[in-house]
Amino acid sequence: DPNKDAYKKQGILKIVNNKNPEILILGDSHGVAWAKTLQNIGEELQLSSSVYTTNATRPFFNIKDLGNQESNFLFTKRERIDFAKSIISNISKWKIKIVIISCRWEQCSDKDKLYFEDLIIYLKKKDIKLLIINQPPRISIMEDLNAVQFISYMKINPINGFNSLKIDENEVIKGNQFLNELSKKHSNVVIFDIFRKLYKNGKSKITHNKDVLYFDDDHLSYSCTELYKEDLIK
Repeated sequence: DPNKDAYKKQGILKIVNNKNPEILILGDSHGVAWAKTLQNIGEELQLSSSVYTTNATRPFFNIKDLGNQESNFLFTKRERIDFAKSIISNISKWKIKIVIISCRWEQCSDKDKLYFEDLIIYLKKKDIKLLIINQPPRISIMEDLNAVQFISYMKINPINGFNSLKIDENEVIKGNQFLNELSKKHSNVVIFDIFRKLYKNGKSKITHNKDVLYFDDDHLSYSCTELYKEDLIK
């Protein structure tokens, strides 16, 4: 409830040393999954941050006409306009240094991709870096189930190191390839390749020691995002 208007004001803030946010975090539910670890990183680096992430909602918007946004099943047109205007206003007001974004990239529409590239160009003109976290492997056999319960049901026991499952990742790979093309095209784009860190030889890591790395079939757990925190800091 304290954050019910965050989407149209200043996001969910993590203020360090009374400084304005220098990190802006965008995303759908995948961004939500990364948000706490990203804010922890900001705190370690003595950087304030703002999070604009929402489950089941893409963060992309019409940056060329902020007063012309489309509603979705969670937000009205007016709310989407307020969301877009708030982000653009705060980028300038706070003098944001880096934007970080995480999404379920395999489901992005052509319009999402167009709006996203417009945002990249806008950030490049302001000399702002964009760190994109690509999509992790999707454990399709799990469907939209609780990962801890599923792994227990499959009788997968903890081991030292990683347990892995065989998966088919063609759609996720296609979605991530779009990001690779953007990084070649735009000098301000950097990719954090969580997919490659979890996927090898047709298998995805699903546990590490006693921790489960997934929340459900496609979202990572907090344990997983924290596991790769040092890589993200670098």
